Amino acid sequence: MTARAVAVALMCSIALVALPSAAGADHAGDFLNDVRERFQALQASLEQVAERAAAGELDSAIDAFRNDARPTFQAARDDIKDLAVQGSQLLTAFFDGMAEAAAERNADDLGALARSAASTMDDVLETFADYADVGTTVAVESAELASGESTTLALFARDVPSGFAGYEVVVQFNPDVIRVDRAELRTGRGATRINQDDGTVSFNGVAVDVATQRAPPDVLALGTLRMTAVGGANTETTLTTDIGEIVDLDGDRLPALDRDGTVTIP
Repeated sequence: MTARAVAVALMCSIALVALPSAAGADHAGDFLNDVRERFQALQASLEQVAERAAAGELDSAIDAFRNDARPTFQAARDDIKDLAVQGSQLLTAFFDGMAEAAAERNADDLGALARSAASTMDDVLETFADYADVGTTVAVESAELASGESTTLALFARDVPSGFAGYEVVVQFNPDVIRVDRAELRTGRGATRINQDDGTVSFNGVAVDVATQRAPPDVLALGTLRMTAVGGANTETTLTTDIGEIVDLDGDRLPALDRDGTVTIP
């Protein structure tokens, strides 16, 4: 194994983001199952790359990396980042290294990096198992609007853990389809910022009152977006919800997954 592969593999010793201990209700459902399946598929694809490289099947290992492992990582990347920031950083480094090893047709590096990435996915899956007991999600509502019609949609958090104290969330949209006229916080104090040209709305709030509650609400409204449909018929935009961070009273990041909304103009 080259020095590059050794250096990257040693990064595995970095711990992933710690989760707060919490016993939540049953949050099993299609959403969590889909995330779990993406994580498991990524781990399996990495193990396949490593096994083929170790067996001397270099072309097969490269194909498995390029056609399976890499696109699977791209599909799971945002969710991994939400739950395990350091795990996401490690995997990005491993995949960059694997791409280089594949281009150089270096079976040793490719196999070593794939094994290191699979090991990181073991930790991510453990983190996910702990998260599933809490199941905090941040989402924005969906709507169907006629062109020129306006509505107000909620940005909300579900199953907020004890200690919740602040949030930074960005909602992205296609400005050719909708115009965001107003954005307001509904929890805590802070600010919103609309950039119609870029198609983004930022919500930043400090929610001390919620943090002091012993039993946070199941669904917590974080903010609202007042919008108008400006696109033509048969157009649609995804309301992409991107969690900058959800933090507790100590300023530590709380794990949460984001869920997107959709605005459709029939």
